[in-house]
Amino acid sequence: MKNPYVPESRASLAIISRDAPEAVKSGLREHIENIIETIPLVGVYKAISNHPDIAMLPVGYKKLVVAPSVYEYYKDKLEPFDFVVIKGAGEPGYKYPANIKYNAAILGNRVICSQDHLDEIAETELRSGDLQILNVRQGYSKCSLAIIGEAQGITSDVGLAASLREIGYDILLIEHGHIRLPGLNYGFIGGSMGLLSERELLIAGSLTHHPSWGIINEFLGKYNIRHIQLSQEQVIDIGTILTF
Repeated sequence: MKNPYVPESRASLAIISRDAPEAVKSGLREHIENIIETIPLVGVYKAISNHPDIAMLPVGYKKLVVAPSVYEYYKDKLEPFDFVVIKGAGEPGYKYPANIKYNAAILGNRVICSQDHLDEIAETELRSGDLQILNVRQGYSKCSLAIIGEAQGITSDVGLAASLREIGYDILLIEHGHIRLPGLNYGFIGGSMGLLSERELLIAGSLTHHPSWGIINEFLGKYNIRHIQLSQEQVIDIGTILTF
């Protein structure tokens, strides 16, 4: 199965947190025609209640498994664009690990997640696409991992980086923190990004403020990826910019 986090062509639709700063939303509209803002998950704490990567999981091309309480909203929004929207088995709970049912990353043919907490229907859909489950300790797998390509990513999680490097992925390890997440002490790099195309990376803010910016920029250059800063403010974790 082609990685749904890596668009085959330039994306024309994005799902973004309604809590994203207006400057970020405005910047995104310059690159993507169709933008769908999230609605909050009632049972999840406020700081992440509008994060796409808490409410849904891409499981194929234009195919999503969505938390039951917000299923009808996304079904109505996405079906006109020929999406398949599937109702998940469970509702994300208030705090970790109950809130990570749909928080999984994909690299190559592997789904990176905390398997014990992955939504059952999402797991079934992913396995039907011939993907293997890689069980890791970092439950916020998608939040923590910025997907740069089929086999490349960026994270500040030492254990996650080690696990992925061990099986052949090229993972850049950066300094922890320095990413805003209002209501919490810090956010994650994966939650601040999304690929516009295979060679264009959308960033919710400016990573030039990050102490690891030099090596991040070098890493992106290694794969000929152009970064697009959606605002000049400090980068913010908005629960991933999901692009299709």
